[in-house]
Amino acid sequence: MEDLSKLQEDLKKQGKLDAVQHLAHSPEAAKLAAQLPKGGSPEDMKAAVQQLLQTEAGRRLARQVKDAMGHG
Repeated sequence: MEDLSKLQEDLKKQGKLDAVQHLAHSPEAAKLAAQLPKGGSPEDMKAAVQQLLQTEAGRRLARQVKDAMGHG
């Protein structure tokens, strides 16, 4: 969780935190999150996220996050 806190602080300093949080709390993100397993090993979670990112909705959300972070 320390890495997540550091990322959050970095995004805040860069003025990007609000945009990323807005995307994270969007209805589309909620729909995608509901498709992920509610537990399991880190490897299982990684595989599930990778599979989700292969969908059109997953690619679209990833692109939006990338743009919001200024990496577009």
